[in-house]
Amino acid sequence: MVLHDGRAVVSFSEREPITVAVALEPKHFFSATLHALRALIARVLKESRAESAVAARVHVFLHAPWIVSKTRSVRADFPEPTVLSESSLASVVHEAEKGIAENFRAAHREVAEAVCVVEKKITEYRVNGYEVASAVGQKAETLELTLLESFAPETASRHFTATLHALSGAPVEWHGAAAACAGALMGLAHEQGDALTVSFGGEATEVCIARRGVLHEIVSLPLGIHTLARAAVEAGAAHSVSAAEALLRAPSLASLADARRAGVAAARAAAAERFRRAVMGLLAPKIKVGFAPPRGVLLADAKDAPFYERAFCATAPRAKELSLPVCAVRGADAFAPAVQFFRSASPDTFLAGEAAFVALYEEGRKL
Repeated sequence: MVLHDGRAVVSFSEREPITVAVALEPKHFFSATLHALRALIARVLKESRAESAVAARVHVFLHAPWIVSKTRSVRADFPEPTVLSESSLASVVHEAEKGIAENFRAAHREVAEAVCVVEKKITEYRVNGYEVASAVGQKAETLELTLLESFAPETASRHFTATLHALSGAPVEWHGAAAACAGALMGLAHEQGDALTVSFGGEATEVCIARRGVLHEIVSLPLGIHTLARAAVEAGAAHSVSAAEALLRAPSLASLADARRAGVAAARAAAAERFRRAVMGLLAPKIKVGFAPPRGVLLADAKDAPFYERAFCATAPRAKELSLPVCAVRGADAFAPAVQFFRSASPDTFLAGEAAFVALYEEGRKL
C-alpha cells in the first residue's frame, strides 16, 4: 500500500483462510493463525520483490480475540500553573498506569496468562477544561486526557513480530483493528458528536462507543458468525460449521426441503436473537446514561452482511425504543473516500478500514 494525495492506494492484497475448528481451542487457534501468517508473508514477500517494493513502515491490525483495547480518562491537578512538556505528560501517563497491567491480567485470565501493551495512544487532551490539539507548551492547572491502550497475549505478540521481521526491517506499529476502523469513520466524517461502530468478526464482535468525537469505550463480545454456527451444529441444524455458516448467511431458505426448512429457520432465528440480545444488552445501559448517537455503522464482510442485517437492522422498531439510530451494515464502501484498490487487490471491508486509518494516521504525522 502507498499513500497518494491523502488516499491509501492498495496495489495488491493477499488472504490466507483459517479453517474453522469445531471447538475454539486457544492453542489450536494460535497455531493455525501463525501458520496462516507465515504462508501469507511468503506470498507477500514474493509479490513485493517482483515489484521491488520496500516498506517504510509496517502497520499490524489485531482483531479480537488477539487484542483487548481499553480507553481510560486520566486527570492531573497541578498545585500551581505548569507549562506542560513531553516529560511532564509522560509522568502523568506513567502515574495513571500503575497497577493497570496487573489489574488487566487478573480480569482477563481467559486472554492469556501473560499480556503486553502493544498500543498506547492519547486520543484527547483537555487543558483547564478546554480541548486542545496538543498539550505540550500549554500552561495548565488541570490536565485531562483520554488514553487508549491495547493488550495482546505476550506469546502471540512475540511470534507474530518474529514472523513479520521476515517481511521488512521497517518499524512495526500495532493497532486494535476495531478502534482503527471506528477512528477512520469518524475522521472521514469529521465527527464531533457521539457515534456507534460495531465490527462483526468470525469469533467476536467489537463495539466502539465515541463521545464528542473521541473514542471512549471498546467492548468485545465473544460472539461472531463462527460462534453462532457452532451453536447451530449443536442444535442439529447442520452437520458441520461451514455448512451452518452457509445457512446463516443464505438470503433465502426456499431451496431447502420443507421438512428441513423449519428446523433451519428456527436455528437462524435463535442465532439472530442471541446476537441481537447480546448487542442490545451491552448498549442499553449506555443509552440510559445519555449515549444517543445520531449514527451507527455496522461493519461486516460482504458475505456475512445478510445475517447481520436480519439480526440487527430488521429490529429497527426495538432499536427505536432504545433511542438507537437505525443502522445499516456497511462494507468496504464506507471507506471509499480514503481508499483506492488497484489490480488484484480485493476490497475487503476491514482491510479498507485499516488502509483508511493508515492514510489519516500518516497524514497526521505531517501536521
